[in-house]
Amino acid sequence: MDRETKNELLNTVLAGARKLGIAIEIDALNVGAGDDRIDALVRIGTGRQACTYAAEIKRRVRPATLGATLHQRWSYLANQVFLSPTM
Repeated sequence: MDRETKNELLNTVLAGARKLGIAIEIDALNVGAGDDRIDALVRIGTGRQACTYAAEIKRRVRPATLGATLHQRWSYLANQVFLSPTM
C-alpha cells in the first residue's frame, strides 16, 4: 500500500473515531526507519488523560487475521493500535 493510500485510510479511521466522540489526533507520520518504522503516532484522549500510541495501518486486518498481524510487529507491540475501518 502506498503512502498516500495509507494516509487516506488513517484519515477515514480517525474521522470514524471522532464521530463516536473519541478525541484522536495524529502526532507524527512515518516514524523510524527500516523494520522498526511505524506508520503514525496517534494521540487518543485530551489533556492529562491523553496517551500516544503507535499505529500500524493495514487495509485488510480482520479479527481472524489480527493474530498474524500482531506476530509480524511483535517488537513494538506494547503501545500499538491497529487501524482498520472494518474492525
